[in-house]
Amino acid sequence: MEMDQRIAIATDSSCDLSDEILAQYGISIIPLRIVYADREYRDRVEVDAQYVYERLDEELPTSSMPSLDDITATWDAIADEGYTHLLQICISSGLSGTYNAMRMCAEEYTRMQVTVYDSRTLSMALGLMVLSAAREIQKSGSIPRAIARMDRIRGSMLAAYVVRTLEYLSKGGRIGKVEGIVGTLLRICPVISVNDDGVYYPMSKTVGYRKSLESMKKEFKARFTGKEVELAVVHGGAEALARDVERELRGVAKVKESFISAVSPVLGAHTGPGLIGIIAFEV
Repeated sequence: MEMDQRIAIATDSSCDLSDEILAQYGISIIPLRIVYADREYRDRVEVDAQYVYERLDEELPTSSMPSLDDITATWDAIADEGYTHLLQICISSGLSGTYNAMRMCAEEYTRMQVTVYDSRTLSMALGLMVLSAAREIQKSGSIPRAIARMDRIRGSMLAAYVVRTLEYLSKGGRIGKVEGIVGTLLRICPVISVNDDGVYYPMSKTVGYRKSLESMKKEFKARFTGKEVELAVVHGGAEALARDVERELRGVAKVKESFISAVSPVLGAHTGPGLIGIIAFEV
């Protein structure tokens, strides 16, 4: 790294990293938006997940990418601190317009050199990639090395999620409406992941929430039993269950570091309460 080069890291509010981790590594986040009929909220700034869950029966909100004002305000604040380069790491371009919006903003931005990276994932899968990039920047001061590290993690990571119902993913257009209706009627609870194109796909299909949880844990055990891993368990208003899952997985793998994290309001709006996700990669 050149002596006069200072590199910052930023991501968006779908990363599900805690405020403490963000502060510890100096990671900035740009909020996505939750849109109701009467107003918009900035994700994690003006609304929490519990508010979203409590209103799901009366109104299902939509989500949108960050505003241009929020993007430029965040980048300006970083530039004001003397940073010359920024690595902006985004939620999957297959699930949100955020990456493309930031890439276009970066082409016009002159106060720093901005590199925009498409994680092709979300939640703590994104969060663990962001954290690894921040650590690599601290170690080597190299954006290319940070990107290479994220690429390696993304290529080998397990990122799997189970929701209690497909209703909200279907209504939000994240899966087909027919698939959502049939799945709900038949009590099908797929284990959902994100493919190489960064879009949702079913890893497996099981009848019933508990069986899907067991199927997801079985996948973790098949990949990582006895291996050293980084682990995150995410949840949608189901912290006690998430802690039980994390404890069980610790018993089969050598967990170097683990996180239990609530999903952001904007993700909760698409999945509803009860989501459990397992994200892991071999160290």
